[in-house]
Amino acid sequence: MSYKNIFIVILITVGLVTPNLLPIQASVTPTKTLTNEERATLISYLLNQVEILQAQLEILLKDESEISAPISAEDYTKGNPAARVKILTYSDLDCPFCKMFHTTLETVIKYNPAISVTYRHFPLEMLHPNAMKLAIAAECAGQIGGDTAFWSVVDSMFNSRLANQPTDMSSVTSFVTKAGISNKAYDTCASGQVARKAVEADLASGLASDVQGTPQSFVYKDGKMIEKINGSQPLSVVQALITNLLK
Repeated sequence: MSYKNIFIVILITVGLVTPNLLPIQASVTPTKTLTNEERATLISYLLNQVEILQAQLEILLKDESEISAPISAEDYTKGNPAARVKILTYSDLDCPFCKMFHTTLETVIKYNPAISVTYRHFPLEMLHPNAMKLAIAAECAGQIGGDTAFWSVVDSMFNSRLANQPTDMSSVTSFVTKAGISNKAYDTCASGQVARKAVEADLASGLASDVQGTPQSFVYKDGKMIEKINGSQPLSVVQALITNLLK
């Protein structure tokens, strides 16, 4: 790696850590003495941020040809698993534009059963404070019940609200139950770190792929990424793209 690229990595890392510290800066004043509980929470938060940055840095230090996160069996995919045309979307479960684009993708895959749609978490907590909790809930459903349970929870979260409304957090347990997951299994997962780390891995993957907002999607054909879909594009645009690729 050249010195120029190393410098870029440093700048990116500083850029990533600065906004992540803003909630702490806003909540802790110089004259305030932290309680033991607040100190423990702050340390836990910082350690999580270090882990995320470490994962991001490891990806950024790879050769450009290696910076890719191909769709795999570890991902949550809806549709034909052997599809030649695949859509990989990074999304935030409390994002209004993600809700609209989710509806678009549901329609596209309904009328194009030969394709597949893969979901990755990209919770934007600075904009949507409950985004990480929602991502962990969906991830827990997926880890316990597989693709079917994961997509059931994701569908419930998006379909339960209007685009300009946040998700009703009191309904999350019912979404998980509807997906066939027991409360005990869900509570154990949600209180642990495995699901959180999986969400953070998706987030790091998105950042390494230059995802800067949600939704951000990548279209693959025969394993090669050939097109980006920025934001919540209308159904007509996405359908035209898919139709052309399926010819």
